[in-house]
Amino acid sequence: VTEHGSTSDALQNFFLERYAEAYRREMRHFVSILRDGQTPTAGYSDGVASLVLAEAAALSVKRNAAIDVATI
Repeated sequence: VTEHGSTSDALQNFFLERYAEAYRREMRHFVSILRDGQTPTAGYSDGVASLVLAEAAALSVKRNAAIDVATI
């Protein structure tokens, strides 16, 4: 912190590098679903649960309060 406000180093764009292996595995799994008929590890209910959590997080920020995911 300085007299002109707070300062910090620029943010590094490491997201893709950090999760590169996870993305590769996800793509390999997707290809095996299409090519070999493998069962997806995540299903419809997993997607819905993710959306519920995202909605709860957005409401929490908007309301500045904890949100019970059971109410969404």
